[in-house]
Amino acid sequence: MAFFKEEERKELEKSGISFDNICDIESTTYCYPSFLKSISMHELSLAIFLWCRNNCPQPITKQYNLLLRGILNIFANLCITLYQLDLDKRSLLDCLHHELWILLQEPNYRSFISRVKQLSLDIRKLVNDDCLELLCQTCQRLKILKIDMTVDETFWSSDNKLADIIKTQKGLQTFYLRRGKITPKIISALEVHAKSLKMLHFRRVDFEKCTSLRSIFNYSKQLEVLIVRGCKNLSENVCKELMNTASFPKLVEVDFEDSDCEGLMSWSTIIKRHEHQNIQVV
Repeated sequence: MAFFKEEERKELEKSGISFDNICDIESTTYCYPSFLKSISMHELSLAIFLWCRNNCPQPITKQYNLLLRGILNIFANLCITLYQLDLDKRSLLDCLHHELWILLQEPNYRSFISRVKQLSLDIRKLVNDDCLELLCQTCQRLKILKIDMTVDETFWSSDNKLADIIKTQKGLQTFYLRRGKITPKIISALEVHAKSLKMLHFRRVDFEKCTSLRSIFNYSKQLEVLIVRGCKNLSENVCKELMNTASFPKLVEVDFEDSDCEGLMSWSTIIKRHEHQNIQVV
């Protein structure tokens, strides 16, 4: 809060936000926001919420939103090293605002997050089609994309949204999916990055609608890590494709624990035993 300008402080004070015991920018040793490499919007939101609860008159909705936007302005103006943005947790704070929508509405914020290379996203943060479109336009340099699709499919067409995000990237290297379903649309989107992918991680994902991963694996010669943990409805054909390590000459880590394919589990156990004994598996 030391980085709020004098005129900004006066406006915030009018809304009941006290700057007592907050130092001036001249007193700071460094320009701390310029060193930020990672931001968790959940942790940032929670910190602002708790500060407002302890220092502002009730109700705190107005002060909370003013502070959140003010701090995001500081980040947008001063942070030049941002690499990672986490938007992967939901909480009661969502009733006060929609984090991603706030970030995408302001051109200044969009420029700030356009530098991000790693994004962790709860798919429910995409509150409407405009939000999805702006995200696809803004974040196109992702190397690492982590998606949580723990949602009720009755209300969300999540695979369409995820496919759009994947396709707009320039050269995705790591894709992590938690829950949800692998569908032809998602597979088609991943095909675009088959030559650049180095890591695929599926956790508790439903493969019911997936009949083959061959269109991705045919070109995934850079793949180094393949993790399929706790997944279900893996067809015999998909299991065979996963076990064909000849498709991945650079593969160094394999993990198929807790997936509902007996052959895949047995093969994974053998692979791990050989790795432990430092025996090369062909």
